[in-house]
Amino acid sequence: VSLILAALLSLLAAITLGVLKLSPATIEEEIQERRSPPLFLLLAGMTGMASLASEVLFTRILRILVQGTTQAFASMLVAFLSGLFVGGVLADRLSRRLPPARLLAMAQLAAGTFTLIAIALIPQMVRTFPLILGGARIIPHEIRHLVSIGFLLLFPIALSLGASLPLLLRMARDGEAHARTGGILGINTLGGLIGSLVAGFVLIPLPTYGGVENTLIGVAFIHLGLAALLALFGRNLGRSFRFGALALVLTVALFGALRPPKLHLAFLLDAWHDLNHTVFQGPESDTAEPVYLREGRNTTVTILDRGGTLRLFNDGRPESGFSYDYPGFGREVALLGALPAFYAEKTERALLIGLGGGHTATTLLTTGFKEVFIVELEEAILEAARILHDERNRRAERPIPFPLDRENARPIVDDARARLRLTPPGTLDAVVSQPSHPWLSGASALYTREFFESAKTALRKGGVLSIWVNLFRMDRGSLIDIIATLSEVFPHVMAFHPDESSLLFAASASPLQTVGRFQTRLRDNPEGGEILRALGLGGGEELLSFMELDGEAIRHLSKDGTILVDDRPRLETALASLPPSSELRANDLDRLFLETPWLGADAREALRPRLYEILEQRARRVADRPLAIARLKRSIARGELDPQDEALLHALVAEIEGEVEEALAHYLASDSALGETRHDELLYRLGRFSEILERRTTAEAKPDDFAPALLSAMALERREALEGLLESIDASSLTPRAIIEAAEALRSDDCRRLIQIAESREERVLARLAAECAGRAGESALTEGLIRRAHIINEERASDLRRLAQIAEAAGATKRAIRLNREALRLAPGHPKIAIPLLEQLVVSGNDEEARTLFESILRDARYRSPRAEAELRSAASNLKLLPADH
Repeated sequence: VSLILAALLSLLAAITLGVLKLSPATIEEEIQERRSPPLFLLLAGMTGMASLASEVLFTRILRILVQGTTQAFASMLVAFLSGLFVGGVLADRLSRRLPPARLLAMAQLAAGTFTLIAIALIPQMVRTFPLILGGARIIPHEIRHLVSIGFLLLFPIALSLGASLPLLLRMARDGEAHARTGGILGINTLGGLIGSLVAGFVLIPLPTYGGVENTLIGVAFIHLGLAALLALFGRNLGRSFRFGALALVLTVALFGALRPPKLHLAFLLDAWHDLNHTVFQGPESDTAEPVYLREGRNTTVTILDRGGTLRLFNDGRPESGFSYDYPGFGREVALLGALPAFYAEKTERALLIGLGGGHTATTLLTTGFKEVFIVELEEAILEAARILHDERNRRAERPIPFPLDRENARPIVDDARARLRLTPPGTLDAVVSQPSHPWLSGASALYTREFFESAKTALRKGGVLSIWVNLFRMDRGSLIDIIATLSEVFPHVMAFHPDESSLLFAASASPLQTVGRFQTRLRDNPEGGEILRALGLGGGEELLSFMELDGEAIRHLSKDGTILVDDRPRLETALASLPPSSELRANDLDRLFLETPWLGADAREALRPRLYEILEQRARRVADRPLAIARLKRSIARGELDPQDEALLHALVAEIEGEVEEALAHYLASDSALGETRHDELLYRLGRFSEILERRTTAEAKPDDFAPALLSAMALERREALEGLLESIDASSLTPRAIIEAAEALRSDDCRRLIQIAESREERVLARLAAECAGRAGESALTEGLIRRAHIINEERASDLRRLAQIAEAAGATKRAIRLNREALRLAPGHPKIAIPLLEQLVVSGNDEEARTLFESILRDARYRSPRAEAELRSAASNLKLLPADH
């Protein structure tokens, strides 16, 4: 529509101009054919070349500063064209009073000077962005800010450039001006064409002497050279003007040559990372060189060392990373590459869109695919990914081979959609798409119906499309639009949520069957299997626990979406208008998906043999997401499970929600050895040792793991109970051998053996008992070490529980937070950072009396910890109105 409208307006303008030119006129003077003088042609060609080269170069810089959205490009174009228009108008008026050669020399001098100033100004201008944007942010997205930044940087230069062509035409006064207009315009246009091509495709990616900074300085010197040429050979300038102009040109040129301005490209690319450093210290404080920096034809690629992690950036936007542990990359990129191995009927040929850091490629290449075509638009990314691997492998204990060195890798530098269209229909088993951020110009084209149709055409029967969708800078409506578009093309779609920043989709024209071939493929490809196991993706149950939406939920959500098409970049426009800090968190997804089932009827039927394991894994996975637990409870309540499994799942969910007594009852109601074990484990974590021993004494049912009961008997020094428990353990028991040996050592007073076991296990009860044993033997140093060990074990475990409680509290799971804080407080008695949140949670939930009783108990422990702990606890209790009136 936009193109049609532009064509109609152009046609209307042509008709109007034609009508005006048809008015009667008498040509009294014969027009003689003339050739434009060489000076005019040189000036026309060079000004055109410098002008268009400047536009390309500044667009490249501004794409880093404001990101390459369509709105940003439009704002830059408005600023540049406005400058050209105003410059042309001013030139026309001023040239009626002043010699045009003088004005053109001044315009070229100004263009060169402004270009050099702009290079130096850009890094400093970034420091003012928080003031311009009105907040602690550095990436603009509002139209007014984009236009303001574009005008501030481009308008003065464009003003000077806009005057050049009208002044050239005005200079052609000897003879008819229009006699040489065609030649001047043609050469000017040709110069612009050459300038843009050479700048973008040759000079920017040129090693050593190229790059945006050097090329811009070169453009500035072209303008200064043209100004000098005009000062020397222009007509009607006067001696004083010639000398003055040449002096100014020489001064600016010497300054630019001896103290060339610095763009500080590395600083610009990383300015968003540390706002305080950017604003208050600026580019001059940056002394660390990037691990890698290359200006490619399309983008500028960098690798930075973030202290323990290598990070890959594309025009300053994070693309990938690599840490020094194994495998060194995140679950989301591995799962994106693993979904085809999980669902695809065959693993012959795959096409990966976007290399990034190479991690998805590694997963694809090591999970059974015989041939993987890796399509990357920017050649510099291929080089950067190799260096990323080399640097990481040089420091890491376990290397990860560079994926493009594998024999089944086929790297291709090309546009992904063009390559996909060239792929013969029905020849791929998988298409994996990890595009750049969809709010950028062009990237959103990888989320449209036309792209999905191209992928579907290229896939053979049973083939799978695996696609990444960002949750940062995303809103609900745009996500639903993507879901609706994908399900419009593919009848079978599932979504996975492996981390906070990503939602992954698997789509196919055939049903997505999770048969046993996944495990077979991992066994046949041990390298890929090891990588996936290290990331918690080694089995079907683990992988499916990350599933967020099945086919039924996808169909339900897609009803409210709008189909995304190439002709209307709705997704790009919507996301570009969002603040860069906006995101969809897990709780936002849970609210969005709340009314959809987790595992609909079809999925449950297909997964029935493994349904209990999948539901259990899912419950543990979303323990800190109350709304996700609510979805899961509806799935459990459908009554399709074995009664024993259903009771165990109800117990687990109750435990997660902090309903301790309900959980204990469900565990016992399962009438299973596993239920007895989990019953004892929960009581043990809460310090209710006597209840464990009472259950083991009175109940006929036995747990499959006696460790909680044995440790409880040892903690309470109940020798008779310990004897009975040891006699109850048979060969089928899952009780850890070390715990049994520790109980036997305590029973036989074998201090040395008990100490050995305590030193080899992270178990607080054993550490305390071993310390007492060493004390009785008179080994004070060993006693002190074991006591310290017991304290460290308690404090570390308490810290972990406190962190989990904070997560639960932030998610609104107050009862779960209370249970976790109770466990933590038992391990670290009187700790104010645990006790105070627990008291607050009890008061907020209406349990004031329980909070008062607990406060008195905690206060005694806090006195032993430190006077400061006691003071903090009293202050908090006073604020919560838990202190008696006489306090």
